[in-house]
Amino acid sequence: MNNYFDFDNLIVLDLANNHQGSVDHAKKIIEQLASVINEFDFKFALKFQFRDLPKFIHKNEIKLNKNKHVPRFLETMLTWDEFSELKNFAKNKGFYTICTPFDENSVEKIVELNFEG
Repeated sequence: MNNYFDFDNLIVLDLANNHQGSVDHAKKIIEQLASVINEFDFKFALKFQFRDLPKFIHKNEIKLNKNKHVPRFLETMLTWDEFSELKNFAKNKGFYTICTPFDENSVEKIVELNFEG
């Protein structure tokens, strides 16, 4: 047996910033997804995306507001504690939890929060 995550029969559901910056909205999404995953003979992972936005977005980009993605990132920003809460909520609902990091600090947070992938 190895220590690697088993990707056989795995379906990944991407939460990304669909939570709209709201922990309550994210929990509703997770609950709705959890209500159907047990009907299928697959493993389901909920994928988060981490960006340490204060460090990831250059201060000039925030001021210039030319990049259409910057406002969306800032409007949907969650704290690390909120991400931890959602990660644990998803785990308790039966999901594997995985995450895409966009910077070094986010990699450290993924390890700290004990994501499975």
